[in-house]
Amino acid sequence: MRVKVILAFALLWILPEIGLGQLDIKLEEWPVRAYEIFEENGEAEGTQAFEEGMKLALAQGKHAIYLELLHDLGAAYTYIMGEPDAVISKLSEVYHLPFVPQSLDEYKFMAAIYVSLGYTYSLDLGQYAEALIPFKQAYEVFEEDLQERTAYRALYIEKQLGNIYTRLGDYPAAEIHLQTAIDILEREKEYDQAASVCSDLGLLYQNWEKNEQALDAYNRGLNYQQLGAYSHTLLLINYADCLLEAELEREALQKLEFADKLLENASAEEIPANRRMALQAGIYEKEALIQSDIKDFNQATKSIEKAIQATVAYYGTNNRREVAKLHNKHGQILANGNRFAAAIEQHQAALQCVIPSYQPESDNELPTADDFFAENVILESLEHLASTYSHWFKEKNNTELLQRALDCHERMYDVEKHLQQIYRYDDSKLFNLEESRDRSEKAIQVAHQLYRHTGKGAFLYQAFTFAERSRSRLLREAFQRTQANDLSGLSPQLQQEEEDLLRAVSTAEEERYRLISEQAPDSLVRQTELQLLQARNHLHEWVQNLQTSAPKYYQLRYAEQVPSLEELRQMLDGKEQLIEYFVGSSHIYIFRLDQSGFTLHETVKPANLNQRVLEWRRSIEAYQNTGVARNTLINQYQQEAYNLYQSLISSVLPATQDIDQLLIISSGILDLIPFEALLTSTVDSQTPLSNYPYLLKHYAISYTYSASLQWSLFQLERKGEQRAAFAPSFDAQSGWAPLTCSADMLQRTFASTGGSVHTDTEATIAAFQRLAPQYRLLHLATHAQANPEYGDFSYIVFSDGQGGYDSLFAKDLYLYDLEAELVILSACETALGTLYNSEGVISLARAFHYAGARSVLTTLWRINEGANCSLLEEFYAALDEGEDKRQALRTAKLQYLANTDARGAHPVYWAGFQLLGNPRAMEASTPWHWYLLGGLGLLLIFAMFRQFSKRKETVLT
Repeated sequence: MRVKVILAFALLWILPEIGLGQLDIKLEEWPVRAYEIFEENGEAEGTQAFEEGMKLALAQGKHAIYLELLHDLGAAYTYIMGEPDAVISKLSEVYHLPFVPQSLDEYKFMAAIYVSLGYTYSLDLGQYAEALIPFKQAYEVFEEDLQERTAYRALYIEKQLGNIYTRLGDYPAAEIHLQTAIDILEREKEYDQAASVCSDLGLLYQNWEKNEQALDAYNRGLNYQQLGAYSHTLLLINYADCLLEAELEREALQKLEFADKLLENASAEEIPANRRMALQAGIYEKEALIQSDIKDFNQATKSIEKAIQATVAYYGTNNRREVAKLHNKHGQILANGNRFAAAIEQHQAALQCVIPSYQPESDNELPTADDFFAENVILESLEHLASTYSHWFKEKNNTELLQRALDCHERMYDVEKHLQQIYRYDDSKLFNLEESRDRSEKAIQVAHQLYRHTGKGAFLYQAFTFAERSRSRLLREAFQRTQANDLSGLSPQLQQEEEDLLRAVSTAEEERYRLISEQAPDSLVRQTELQLLQARNHLHEWVQNLQTSAPKYYQLRYAEQVPSLEELRQMLDGKEQLIEYFVGSSHIYIFRLDQSGFTLHETVKPANLNQRVLEWRRSIEAYQNTGVARNTLINQYQQEAYNLYQSLISSVLPATQDIDQLLIISSGILDLIPFEALLTSTVDSQTPLSNYPYLLKHYAISYTYSASLQWSLFQLERKGEQRAAFAPSFDAQSGWAPLTCSADMLQRTFASTGGSVHTDTEATIAAFQRLAPQYRLLHLATHAQANPEYGDFSYIVFSDGQGGYDSLFAKDLYLYDLEAELVILSACETALGTLYNSEGVISLARAFHYAGARSVLTTLWRINEGANCSLLEEFYAALDEGEDKRQALRTAKLQYLANTDARGAHPVYWAGFQLLGNPRAMEASTPWHWYLLGGLGLLLIFAMFRQFSKRKETVLT
């Protein structure tokens, strides 16, 4: 009945705009008569009446009536038969129309059919991912064919799309649609309807962990004039929920009391019975949370049970995600009261609501990976189950409970993979990867506990796997996409289609960024955001279609596997140690792997770690500024450099001298640390900077984003020939300081080794894009600018070819196809950008990896050009001697320290250079056994020659 009312109201809104007055009267009356026949005589005769009318309409070319009949046939199955599957079957004929809609009337009826399909999927079946498709098609009809921004569109398309994207976790897309709906409704002065969308927008921001914006959305809705009782009550209930998340129980209770009074005093006309039931369920739910907070678990249980009953009655079924979420809250309340077995039953009930085929026979039975799909509630239920098992373990000390918790975490990862494939925005992926990382921390804790209790090394590797899965997933996806292209034989046509779609997204992103930077009006920004969403939708649909058109490519694209320990050992040099960090909320987990073993070290996270690292960084960077107290800065540097060494790395360094190379995989705030500049012991104030006990003096150090990515880089062959450099000139007139030595250093260095140097107006983006794929080494000697807020819009400067400058954004590099063995970014801040705990720093260095570079020499801060030229010249010399990239960088730094003056030995001048990626030599060395075989071959030839000579002498004699 609820859906019937909604759709009837929707048609009343749209149909007056469709002029049917000029149509044949008998045909015009056919939809009403066919519906009556269906209602009075049953399905068979009713369906026949509709189909005959559709044939007649088609014969007369009355396509609007044809579409009206099709829509009303679906309505008959909805309201009379109550069969959503039949509704979908009938209405899906809209995808196979025997004509092409042309008139506005036809487009409007077609949109109404799409809307009906969307409501059937979402409201009747709770299948939100499926509902997204017809709602998007209705949106495209209004946007492209009708070009209308009406209240109908706001309520029945924009709002629905926004709410579905919220449920699926694609929050930027949801925000665009909900904001658009509010804008339209405010313009149309439909303030009560706008208030209901404000409530949805507030819920979006709560899910997005943006509580301040959520409160703003609720206040915006509450400030409208002529607010209806329903929307007013709804806003108050959701406002209370937001206050509860902020731990403002008293204020939340006041909102709930006000909402309860409004609900009690509202008439049946103001709030119909079914809506009243849904609002009451919301009040019961919030009351239960408050009662649980004050540890009144019995009353909280009663309240949440009332909420479940009311919600089931409202929807008429248990099989709803809304019911599942209440079961999860019930489970949390029970677990808080130490009723763990009962809590597990509730979380299993939640899973049954969204996976009806799941019918557990015991408390340790979980759904299988085949049961999963893109649904946040499945993830939420499994997370609560894992937490309950972990807490139950503390009471029972039974490792079987820990094993169940770990099983839940493994299942969560399966669900996450489904969710990652539906997100349109990298922002959505990154937000959910940050949440995934929090879950990974708990999984690592559980796996480590199991290792300590059982001594089984498999649990250590499982902990490592969880750490790896949550690390740089988007960057690894880029490599998987490239490998999928190579291995699946994707046709050139499909490759070009993907490139065109990616470029459309990139162009829309750049336009949005430009408008935001120029502080353009919100309406203009919003319109650009809608265009960006459309571009992302087209790309997403293209990728999803590959499941059937190119299944091998699709499977390879999303194949994700952490390399085994043996595979990682193959990657490591005999004297190399891999150190991988996972910085959690309270602990740091440090994995250590080399040829001798694999360990996990757990340590308490140092207090104020983020603040300490940032202040230490500032003490280094400020040293090269004028007018600063350098002695004070040195003291700050000394103290923290040793403290961080003790906290972060001393405990996992080898006791012997067998290891002299470190591969460091940092995490979170540790991404900003130059480990080479840590001090292995304290120093007194009289010690010269060049004699400091830098970690650099003990180890050659390189970095990578993840062990899995490093394994992929390790397997890629060297490609390209020679070297190319790009060095635009600067005259300080456009804000960029002149670079006085870079071009000369490159000309001098390349003269003896070959390669091309593109300077001045030749160093353009077009030249770089054309030439870069050909070369093994690329050197960019220029300026760059990190963007800490929008990391994808960090940029590196090229010439525009006409005496000016052009910017290559990090996001533009995502469209490049590079195979360079080494990219040298001789520019400032190329390793800086937006920092994510999961993905790392979204920076220019990462963008070059994304484009395919095997390794990148990058900079952590603003680099002094004189030190830059001196150090890089030594680096090239070491490379040319055959040293691998990591050792060559260490050699260059040590040589620089030996030759510089007292001030130049400060880490600000040399420690900012970092090597990311594959540290191997630029040229493949010949293995020793080949030399041995070659030598043996020569000896054999020599022996044969001697034997032949003797035989010849005998014959001649």
